[in-house]
Amino acid sequence: MGEDTYQKSMTLDEIAENDVAMTEDAIKNANRYRFGLDQKKAVLFIRICLDKTLKHLGMTSPQPPPNCVSPEARARFAAKLDKEMRDKQILIEHRNNYKGSDVWRCGLYIYKRDELVAFISDVLTERRTEADPISMKILREDTGFMVITNARVDDGKRIFTLH
Repeated sequence: MGEDTYQKSMTLDEIAENDVAMTEDAIKNANRYRFGLDQKKAVLFIRICLDKTLKHLGMTSPQPPPNCVSPEARARFAAKLDKEMRDKQILIEHRNNYKGSDVWRCGLYIYKRDELVAFISDVLTERRTEADPISMKILREDTGFMVITNARVDDGKRIFTLH
């Protein structure tokens, strides 16, 4: 499979503290990508981030090839992908237990040999309200979609806006 990682000699408390430190560092280096009212574009962006991160780690694309249509073929592809991830000591963890003001921390955490490589948030909603300063009536209220990530993304096509 692979060699042992530095966490083998750590206690559970030390592992937890180390994970918190890695997560804080990843979040500190994360960017916000806004997609306006287009939720599908935000979901596609998450897939692109995951794909590029795994390719950066030396993996094949996590997306099944176009000819992989039958359930059996998809199961074989998933098993092959799982084996490759085990061999390369890559772990993808989805955390969805954050609440309140920390809900933006929900998302994918990608580890290689127990080190956090990338954080990709779930699609987040962002509400914007525009009010008239004199009458204090709401003039316009929009809901937009956003993803926060520190994944390396080449957005040369400029379909994603960075704020």
